[in-house]
Amino acid sequence: MLVVVSSGAPDHPAEHDQLVSNPNTRCERWQFMQVPLNPAKGSGVATGMGTVGLAVTGGGFFNHLSNPNGALALANEGPTLDSCLGHSAGGGTYHYHANINCTDAGAASGANDADTCLKIGYYRDGVPVYGFCKDSNGVQMTSCYSLVSGSTTSTVVTISGTYDVASTSTAYSYTPSSDCNLDEGNGGIHPTTGQYSYFMSTAYPWVPVNYNGEEGASSLCGLGI
Repeated sequence: MLVVVSSGAPDHPAEHDQLVSNPNTRCERWQFMQVPLNPAKGSGVATGMGTVGLAVTGGGFFNHLSNPNGALALANEGPTLDSCLGHSAGGGTYHYHANINCTDAGAASGANDADTCLKIGYYRDGVPVYGFCKDSNGVQMTSCYSLVSGSTTSTVVTISGTYDVASTSTAYSYTPSSDCNLDEGNGGIHPTTGQYSYFMSTAYPWVPVNYNGEEGASSLCGLGI
């Protein structure tokens, strides 16, 4: 088993350059999770709201949603995200809704370089998470989701860049093709470890959206400090 401990506060500059002020502020919320080592891919289940994984920076990962009804976080909260594509929830939990794209990303510096293929944390099922990465053929790990015919997008401007995003997850469907290489959870085989892993992507859903590890999601436990 692997024990992952997190402070809840990132080791990089945060919440200092977002375009729209966020009323919430990060604070230390020490927690840990005990997860399996090298879990194989199982049948998979969708992630829920709240913290779905822990990052090497001390922050957490949230999924792609703003609420359980399918509203997308990037569409609804994008301008409040800092250049690392993170911000804090109401209880002070600092979290990311996409790849840790900032240049000064603390322990996650290099996550925005697909040639580096940096490990940036673990999901609650024990599957490791990587920033941008290339597969064994040198092709960047790419989401296989596409916009459903008839769905529309709007332009969302963040300090990290401009995105054309639909408002809800139902506007996208998983459509594997020769132009992409990730599964429905945004996972695939790591090019050097040979281990099933999750990867951040430049397009929807941006983050892993399933717990595909065969043992399912572990609980998060507070340290009480």
